[in-house]
Amino acid sequence: MITDPLAASLRGLGGYLDAGAQWRDHVFRRTESELRRWHAVNDRLATSADVAARQRDIRAAAAELLGAPVPADPPPARSSGVVRMPSYRIEKLIIEAGPGHGITANLYRPDDLDGPASAVLILCGHAAESKAYPQYQAVAARLARNGLVALVIDPFGQGERRQFPDRPELAQPTADHLRSGVACWWAGRSSGRYFVRDAVRAVDYLAAHPEVDPARIGVTGNSGGGTQTALLMMIDDRIAAAAPATFLTSRGHYLRTGQAQDAEQVIIGGTAAGLDHEDVLIAMAPRPVLVLAADYDFFPIEGTVASVQRAGRAYRILGAADRLRLHRTRGGHAYHPELARAACAFFVDHLGGDRERPLDEAEPEPLAPAELACTRTGQLITDGEFTATIEDLNRAETAERVPDREAWLLEQVEHGRDPAADPYPRWFPATDHDLGGTAARVRPVYWWSERDLVNAALLITPADRPYRSLTLVLLPDGTAEADRHRDRFATMIAEDRAIFVLDVRGVGALAPHPIGARFPDPESGTRYRLTCDLLWLGDSPIAGQVYDVRRCLELIASDPELDHGDRPLDLWGVGSASMISALVAQLDPSRFRTVTQNGLVAATDPAEWRTVLPGFATVFDLPWLSGPTTKENP
Repeated sequence: MITDPLAASLRGLGGYLDAGAQWRDHVFRRTESELRRWHAVNDRLATSADVAARQRDIRAAAAELLGAPVPADPPPARSSGVVRMPSYRIEKLIIEAGPGHGITANLYRPDDLDGPASAVLILCGHAAESKAYPQYQAVAARLARNGLVALVIDPFGQGERRQFPDRPELAQPTADHLRSGVACWWAGRSSGRYFVRDAVRAVDYLAAHPEVDPARIGVTGNSGGGTQTALLMMIDDRIAAAAPATFLTSRGHYLRTGQAQDAEQVIIGGTAAGLDHEDVLIAMAPRPVLVLAADYDFFPIEGTVASVQRAGRAYRILGAADRLRLHRTRGGHAYHPELARAACAFFVDHLGGDRERPLDEAEPEPLAPAELACTRTGQLITDGEFTATIEDLNRAETAERVPDREAWLLEQVEHGRDPAADPYPRWFPATDHDLGGTAARVRPVYWWSERDLVNAALLITPADRPYRSLTLVLLPDGTAEADRHRDRFATMIAEDRAIFVLDVRGVGALAPHPIGARFPDPESGTRYRLTCDLLWLGDSPIAGQVYDVRRCLELIASDPELDHGDRPLDLWGVGSASMISALVAQLDPSRFRTVTQNGLVAATDPAEWRTVLPGFATVFDLPWLSGPTTKENP
């Protein structure tokens, strides 16, 4: 008998398959198939009627997935002071977007306006200072010095709108956004809906302002602000001109970079519904758009160029080819001064600023963040009146309960699957192991679950006698962590209970190769990235993993090597994998003698992305399950 790791003989699947590439390739194949399908739709645009129909489809999809703007009265705003500059003033505002829901903002107003002026909404990227970030101050100051009103707002989680000011681990905007974003995923929503909703309320405010011409409102923003700009371009037809910066590329080009996606940038079902970056531009045609890009950005410039070229078809059909332009700078990811100057000239040209004098292109001097603060305490939520967070808004949205929960769950599990006609199980030679004095026989196996995805397992049985029952075991890291449970396995073997430790897609011997090493944290790693890509398809890892377990049940029932027959079958889930076992038991309750979960199920934690099943929280009551629990079937 040997004492090597239990899963040693399963690593690399005996050299027969590159299992680490399979899940990644599967996700990429499905994504690129959808992208090609929708690109073909855009390629068929030939007339203005075609463009108008496509625009309606894009806007309808965006409205369905992000929430359509709801007509509302202009929001009131409270002023907490004015900062006077040589040719403009900055008013510090709290815009009352809704009950308990405030938006901190700075309004830059030229001094010499002689009538309603053009205005530009500036949406901030992931800088902690947000509206006080020097680059964003500079964009607003340039516009104001050249005769345009500029409104810069703090998004959720940044500036004076931190949602968790007492949690230092969530101080970074991306961490804040992930927490609230995943809570929205559980409800089947993208948190981007709340970012764009704030932008819509900011447009409402500008459109009603006496110094603003509501027909001449533009929008710009870079990075995460570029995301918000893109969403607003699809949602709000009041936008007269737009300059999205250092964000627009293409889903296909970004897919291959391995880069992370911030939670609010993920539109659940967006790829399946035909929303690529070129569609943002098509939705705006023939209104003027200046795409601002950096050649060395982590948003690939190749995708930016491709999307602008492809969207140009719609502009040409509408006789407005000159209204879609691309401005590039040889720099990295930032709202560079060169891009800010280009944006200012663009808005003056298309919205109308002070055209009687040359552009003032002097580089603005930033103010200290404290000079631009709108709140008493430095944070809106600690001021006490406007405390609404994204999680609050998400909870407040009602969703009609699904009458048949099992039918809903089965639909999620079966969505997008391409089952293998034959699993073609491949068994490896057995080896005898010493489990702390208990002799056990270990035999690895893999088989096809879908046409391009295998599953794998370790069958652990008594070494010298038949087994009496079989326990299907689901561990967070699958067979890779089997050795942590040697003592438990030894007890089970001593009781003549066989064990089938399963690797579903993305787990254990099937863990994906790294596809992006730029950021080392889990929220930027391979599994998170593939989770985001699946969400774009209206799918999720856990739905596919539940599907894998159900295919495994077919193997157990039919494979002669297992020779399961009519022996009892038990199901045991551990940690986050207990969510998988619980969902399987929900669909197949009669298949198991007992179902055991050890460890808290992730559905009780709104920040847990690893097991998220979009829409689950609107179908099942939470907390749905906590552990340890054991359910016995009669």
